Amino acid sequence: MIMERLGLRARLYLASGSILLLFAFNVGTHLWGSYARSESVLAYRDATEATTLVRNIEQGLSTENQRVQVLAALRETNAPIGETQREQANDELTSISDQLRALGGLSNTDTETAFRAFYKPAADLLNEWMLFYGNYNDVTVPTSLSPETYTNTLERLSALSDQHNNVAMERSTVIDNTIQLTDRITIIAFISSITITLVLILTLIRTTNASLFRLRVGVEKFGAGDLTHRIDENRDAGEIANLAQTFNEMSASLQTAMADLDDARPAAEAAKEANSM
Repeated sequence: MIMERLGLRARLYLASGSILLLFAFNVGTHLWGSYARSESVLAYRDATEATTLVRNIEQGLSTENQRVQVLAALRETNAPIGETQREQANDELTSISDQLRALGGLSNTDTETAFRAFYKPAADLLNEWMLFYGNYNDVTVPTSLSPETYTNTLERLSALSDQHNNVAMERSTVIDNTIQLTDRITIIAFISSITITLVLILTLIRTTNASLFRLRVGVEKFGAGDLTHRIDENRDAGEIANLAQTFNEMSASLQTAMADLDDARPAAEAAKEANSM
């Protein structure tokens, strides 16, 4: 095993680095999930805001069309309108125009075509109504109201509304799928991190205990007088291998000293005997 070939310090570094990488992966997964949710929520918010604008524009056009039709009928009776009423009508038309521009700002690749098809007749209709109010008190200028323009605008607006509703539903589905996916990834990453961390810790403990056990066995045999025993240095590395090598060298030195002592013992006994004689 690779960890058995590493020193104690290297094992600790490897286990610590692996745990930190797992922690960084979990944090990255969480941040990615939060970003994906935020993007989906923002897209859904834009879609719902666009749907609300479409509804407001539709209501404003309908109200303004009814007012224009009534005023067109009254104009036949030469009933003028006051400047205050005209300014109020222009303000309402300007508000609808602003809503059109805001709706354009919320358009995306899915709704751009439908918005362009709606914007041209809607702008023509608003200009037509502004001219109507501007020339209302001048009876010499004929009215130029076109029912077809209003009908065409409502049809295009209805198509745009359907498109925005579809986008909102798609965004809602994307949000649900994103939440499910990020939750699943987070759970899997969390469980995997715990499992891998436990495996790393248990492997570190097992390999370290095995190395220390070999050292203990060697020391016990050295203490029992078995100086021929050698600890396997090749099974470890780093500090533990250096320690095993030190024990082996110490055992070899003791073995050499004992051998020299055994060799010198007969000569010492002979000299002792001669001295006694």
